[in-house]
Amino acid sequence: MTPEINKYDTQGLLIRGYGNLPAACYILLQIQDAEKTKKWLREIESQITRGNTRDQVVGLNLAFTYGAFDKLRLPEKLLKPFSREFQEGMTVSSRARILGDVAENQAENWLWGGPETEPVDVLFMLFATSQENLERYAANQRSLWKSGGLKQIRQLDSTILATPAVKQEVRKEHFGFHDGISQPTIKGLGRVDHTDNLVNPGEFILGYCNQYGKLPDSPQIDSPLSKIDFGLNGTYLVFRQLEQNVVGFWRSIKENAQHLYGNSSIENCLLLAAKMVGRWPDGTPISQLPMPDNSPSDPAAIFRVEDIHGDRCPLGAHIRRANPRDALDDNPETSLEMTNHHRLLRRGRTYGPPAVESMNPVDILTQLDRIEEHARGLYFIALNASISRQFEFIQHTWLNNTKFAGLYEEEDPISGNGIFTIQGEPFSRRTCPLPRFVTVRGGAYFFMPGLAAIRYLAT
Repeated sequence: MTPEINKYDTQGLLIRGYGNLPAACYILLQIQDAEKTKKWLREIESQITRGNTRDQVVGLNLAFTYGAFDKLRLPEKLLKPFSREFQEGMTVSSRARILGDVAENQAENWLWGGPETEPVDVLFMLFATSQENLERYAANQRSLWKSGGLKQIRQLDSTILATPAVKQEVRKEHFGFHDGISQPTIKGLGRVDHTDNLVNPGEFILGYCNQYGKLPDSPQIDSPLSKIDFGLNGTYLVFRQLEQNVVGFWRSIKENAQHLYGNSSIENCLLLAAKMVGRWPDGTPISQLPMPDNSPSDPAAIFRVEDIHGDRCPLGAHIRRANPRDALDDNPETSLEMTNHHRLLRRGRTYGPPAVESMNPVDILTQLDRIEEHARGLYFIALNASISRQFEFIQHTWLNNTKFAGLYEEEDPISGNGIFTIQGEPFSRRTCPLPRFVTVRGGAYFFMPGLAAIRYLAT
């Protein structure tokens, strides 16, 4: 039986994505006076949004880099047990190869988090019901940062992209596709989902059993009076700023639709884009419907059972790489079990203005020459108990793997570059070489502690 999760000690972002708080910003802070910062933590701890809190007007969560824990003088016995990936950070050369942070993505080009930028210690995450409430709360906090020995490095503002006349929860990303689909459901939260998508809490929250039936590694120390589990109810947080080239993406789609199908009609462009993503823009899996319609989005996409050869959803499509589901092994049940050892809780938000107000790919295609250049993209935020086994494994073994599913010289068609193969009869088709549509502009590994750990950190 799955134990009940201590939501009172868990920061809220682990429990929910704050869909009721559409306005958000992420403020990167640097510790300049450790003793003042400890005092600030003691004062702000009561304002941090807990996992058992709902219907709030403003949400606040905190996460820390390894450098922050060092500055705050955590005992060495507590620092050593943190994962190697967290200690080394995202920008070491060996990790850059794993993550694909080379060429345009190399950390030397980043706006923040790179070797040429100021070190980041604290990630201050704010969520609110409106932009007005967000700005008011952030303004109140700024004076506290200064007196709390903190310096603001950068503020990352988000933008909500949603199709007009639909619920705010139906969000889009800048290429015009429904986003935030196929999240795992954590056991122990009382939420209903099909069995294949239920994942043990220890995959995301330290202190609980993971998919192997084991407790994930957690920084602990024996004090004279008790054993301190600093990681309990905490998680590792991966943050990457990913800039999207919307015009470049759809122009490439038009050129390759002409190359593959003989003309670049709207229908052919939507078909090719859906093949690359693995879903139609409304979120419907392409493996379930031959052409787009207005049916409700179905997050399930079973590949080995429904589309073993990739005739409908290509083997290298983005959603098959990001979550292969039942297609990793000859036995679908074994494959689903294997896939659930590498899941992520995604909590990202978009930034920058929409390419077109409607966020409809048809309108983007017809207005390509009138779209203004602007920085727009995604703040990719993922929560996991093991950076190496979850985030880095997905990035290296599935998304960036040029031989994924028996393919050759292909990376993820959305986040990588190269060619893309569309399986089918009587023969497969291949695109021309694709440019990079997504570029990394910043990133870091953080740890988001439980509330008891934050109180300990402040002493």
